[in-house]
Amino acid sequence: KSLVDRESLGGKYWDVAKLYTRYRDKYFPRFPYPYTVFEVGKAYQHLGLYDEAVALYDTVLKDKPGQLASLVEFQKARAFFDQDNLGKTEELLLRFIQEHKSDPYTIDARMLLGRMYTTGRRYQDAVNAYRILVQDFESTQDPLLGEAISEVYFDLGQVYKELGRNKEALDAFQAAVANFHHPIQGPNVPDFVIQAQFRVGDMLYELQQDRDALKAYEAAIAQYPDHERAPWARYQMGLIYRRLGEDSKALDAFNSLVDLAKTKPGELWEPLARQNQRDLAAKLDFQNYLKQ
Repeated sequence: KSLVDRESLGGKYWDVAKLYTRYRDKYFPRFPYPYTVFEVGKAYQHLGLYDEAVALYDTVLKDKPGQLASLVEFQKARAFFDQDNLGKTEELLLRFIQEHKSDPYTIDARMLLGRMYTTGRRYQDAVNAYRILVQDFESTQDPLLGEAISEVYFDLGQVYKELGRNKEALDAFQAAVANFHHPIQGPNVPDFVIQAQFRVGDMLYELQQDRDALKAYEAAIAQYPDHERAPWARYQMGLIYRRLGEDSKALDAFNSLVDLAKTKPGELWEPLARQNQRDLAAKLDFQNYLKQ
């Protein structure tokens, strides 16, 4: 038990699997610690051994593990999701939600249901799943749901974006940022919070609210200058300046990206920035020629 718990805590999943294999026949048929068996199942799941993971979850559930049962049931559904068995995932999640209405993991189950629908391109079903969580939060202000609601809004925004419902996507991404009640800078900021702030700029760009989009991108870049989305935000800013007819500012944006590409060669935005740089430089040179 101690060995498995230690290696699980350190994320050493192969070591957990080897420990289990070594001691399985001698000890595990009568092993009195269900959470440790559950940890072995999670290790198998991390290693992509989904059938083995599900078998261990079923072993734990067969022994009626009390309060651990709902966590194991949820993790079993997640194993099927990781395996891309969306039909079984939906079946288990819907049953879980029906049988555990007040369980803390019901929030996670509803979120996973939304992601499962999104993965299956059942976008309206995904919207419905996320909207239930939003409505519950708006009516109850449950603090446990309050910890998850920022990510719910982000996932909802992603679905609206796929559907082309850009105004609703914008509202959802803004709500994701507004409802994250922790510091928004530092090493522990979840990536979805950072992504949401860049997505606000993207949606404003799609809605042709160009000045607001520039402000959103500038704010996101200022907070997360080293994030992978920052160069794309600069590229979008260049496109906005071109759309506004402010070619000098657009050229400055693309010039900065070309300079950045010297330290980050091979990025997808590099050839796009270079093409815009050439087009604008030629256009401005021709305008200067005409003036002369």
